[in-house]
Amino acid sequence: MNLRRPFAIVLLAVAFVVPTAFAKDAKDKELPKPKPGVSRLAATPPTEYIHMAVPADYDPKKFYPLMFLLHSLSDDEANSKPEIFMAPWAEILLKRGWIIAGPKSPIYDNETSAGPLADALKKVMSVYKIDDRRVVLVGHNAGGCMAWNLATKFPKLFAGVASFSGEIRDENRGSLKGLAGKKALIFRGSKDTYFTAPMLNADKAYLEAAKVDLKVVEKAGWDQAMPTPDLPALADWVDGVYPAGTWKEKADAAEKALAAGDFAGTAKALADLAAELKKSPYAAFEQKAAAIQTAMVSAAKALFEGATKTAETDPLAAVETAEAALKSMKGVKGLEEEGKKAMAALLRLPAVQEAVKKKEAEAAGSAYMEKAAAAEAKGDLAQALALYRKAAALALFGKKDEAAAKVTELEPKVGAK
Repeated sequence: MNLRRPFAIVLLAVAFVVPTAFAKDAKDKELPKPKPGVSRLAATPPTEYIHMAVPADYDPKKFYPLMFLLHSLSDDEANSKPEIFMAPWAEILLKRGWIIAGPKSPIYDNETSAGPLADALKKVMSVYKIDDRRVVLVGHNAGGCMAWNLATKFPKLFAGVASFSGEIRDENRGSLKGLAGKKALIFRGSKDTYFTAPMLNADKAYLEAAKVDLKVVEKAGWDQAMPTPDLPALADWVDGVYPAGTWKEKADAAEKALAAGDFAGTAKALADLAAELKKSPYAAFEQKAAAIQTAMVSAAKALFEGATKTAETDPLAAVETAEAALKSMKGVKGLEEEGKKAMAALLRLPAVQEAVKKKEAEAAGSAYMEKAAAAEAKGDLAQALALYRKAAALALFGKKDEAAAKVTELEPKVGAK
């Protein structure tokens, strides 16, 4: 069944430039190199090409979530290609670390289009480092109808589906159970005469019966046009699509603890994440766990490096900072040992040793002076004299002269007795 039907698009103040010239990949004997920015991948007919939008800082060592976008089809060729639909999404999602891919399709047919579109997706995933558990399928109008068809035929390829003004065809409804537990979003404008309110209600009922995690967005006063003004909020939904599991929850807990300087909490959350990964491996989160571990070690190292620099101007503050850092690492295997080594190195610095000795002398001298004054008040001049002598003997004690004066004052009195 051909899914072509008219569709309008509204773009409001979108500063995403789509170039007229693209780098063209030959029909590859070997895979093309991944390219940041906007480019095209060659595709197998009937797909004409795959339009790509990739973060400028793309790193082939990292995993990226992917939006796979199916454009609308109409008699107007300008509204029947991926570029104009991808640009508004790219303006938002590239900054969040997403890759967007849009196959240029001349037709959507329930019987023949799903296979070539799945091949286009696999091509993208062979060239770019994609987190294959965070692929979100998005379709606009006729592309929305096709999205339901593609998702029900290849449910394992997608973590979520978002359809804009595109109903679920009768022939796809019986397969919706394959999307159970996955996330889905339906968007409809209240003035949309193609995707009507009864169609929305029917789709909602079928998806809920299939136990799909569904979000419905209805925009008052809107027709079937692309809801560009609402894309930031809709992008939040896209960005929140993860497979069922606690990987993200545990990784978030580790990052939160690390941001708070809680190394023990970070280590605990990482241990929980490691247990989850052992039970259910997930490459993207194995990489994330390693990154958090590295960041934790770097943060700990930075604390001691900062303390060492502070030691040049404020040695006692440096020691205080280092002690607090070491305390936060208590019980963290590996990190605590390194912290102790760094603390020992700090305490060997001449400026620190001098400051620590002076602090100890001040504490001891003050204690002697206080006890001596108490003994003197009780009339125990011999005890007072002994304590004042101890205070006066402390070379780094700031009040040693005061203690020496008390010794001079009390010695005749004690000697007379």
